[in-house]
Amino acid sequence: MPTPESSMDQRLSKLELIVGEWGVWHRDAFTVKPALKQQVTMRDAVATAITLNVLQRYCDLVKMATVAQSVNVLNALFLTAGEKTIMTPNYDVFVMYRRHQNGRLIQLPAMNSEKLDVMATVKQDQLTVTIINKDYAQSHQLILRLGASAMMTRHEEFSAASPNEYNSAAAPDRVRTRTKTPAPFAADVFALELPNASVSQFQFQMN
Repeated sequence: MPTPESSMDQRLSKLELIVGEWGVWHRDAFTVKPALKQQVTMRDAVATAITLNVLQRYCDLVKMATVAQSVNVLNALFLTAGEKTIMTPNYDVFVMYRRHQNGRLIQLPAMNSEKLDVMATVKQDQLTVTIINKDYAQSHQLILRLGASAMMTRHEEFSAASPNEYNSAAAPDRVRTRTKTPAPFAADVFALELPNASVSQFQFQMN
């Protein structure tokens, strides 16, 4: 509000953004029955992770952001088929990003590129780094320089044979996060392998 319009108005010193709905909408969702129900693929999960990174980078401005939506509509975390409930690839992304909650955001602009999107938070001496490989065709490597000795305590990789893969009632776990065993040594530089069209998360115990 550039100027007050009445005696009740006042200029706001700070604005907070509320994102009513966000998510990927496919064209077919507008004609399908039931309305707006769409399949959620690994490609959608990558888009969801990119959006969460954007929202978290501006957490000082974004007060609330609501995914569209939770069940059976558009960018859903869950789809139902009769009595069955299917966890979509978006569900895995949301579970992965829970580890960033209540953490302190660390800005890493130098690590971002056309193909990679990096986001990190720290809680006490625990560093969580989530890296999105936006390249649908090729894997990439990132050299992570921490500047201090640390031990990788957790490595989760979320990818699929194709960006178009999805979970269904017949194959509910076709696209799922895989937990890998990290190397048991401390270092200050890590070479991270990132599959094509993937979301990878690494946790480090800082010494």
